[in-house]
Amino acid sequence: MHERNLIDFARVPATIGKSVRHERNMSPAMEHLVSLLQSALGLTAKQGWTWLIAGASVLTLNGYEFGPFAKLGGTWLAVAGGVAVFGAAILLVSFGSYLIAEGARRKKARGRAKGREGEWNFINEEAFRNLDILNEPEQAALAWIIRNGHQRFLSDGFHMDGDLRSKHIIGGPVGQTRDVYQVIDSVWAIKDELDKRYQNIRTYDEPPWSLRFVGRI
Repeated sequence: MHERNLIDFARVPATIGKSVRHERNMSPAMEHLVSLLQSALGLTAKQGWTWLIAGASVLTLNGYEFGPFAKLGGTWLAVAGGVAVFGAAILLVSFGSYLIAEGARRKKARGRAKGREGEWNFINEEAFRNLDILNEPEQAALAWIIRNGHQRFLSDGFHMDGDLRSKHIIGGPVGQTRDVYQVIDSVWAIKDELDKRYQNIRTYDEPPWSLRFVGRI
């Protein structure tokens, strides 16, 4: 059963527009540079915060002339400044790496959603075309389903001359089930029109594809 019959396709929320723009503005050269820096440094964002806080703390305590930090010379202050800058660089690289990974993930998700939607549109078109070429047993089967009033139904198999599944009129088994089938949404949406079209077809209590019905003929 096609997934569209079970849930609506996820749409990309408007709130991620800014992230998408970051992804589009990130050139391949920049992506390569960020990946190279991350591999070369081999440091995590947590370590970056540690370096940044340590260096900034030393500079702050020196600025307030707190205890022994007030006596630090220029060399130590330069080292502390370098540590802080190094920590900030690690955080920037980590953030760039996150943006790249998140952008790739969302791009992949949009690609999957677009692919499913394209497949769904194809199935819809095929179903509408095939409605006009259903043979008599297939028309009787669809008429029975419509008159039964349930888009989703149980069946232990289809013993009939024809196949509504291969013509994309119904799909299944749904999910992990073995006997649950469902008329696709686009066909079910015009069930009233189809009911009028098949008004001269006689149906019975048993579905026309069941072994019990076939045995009566």
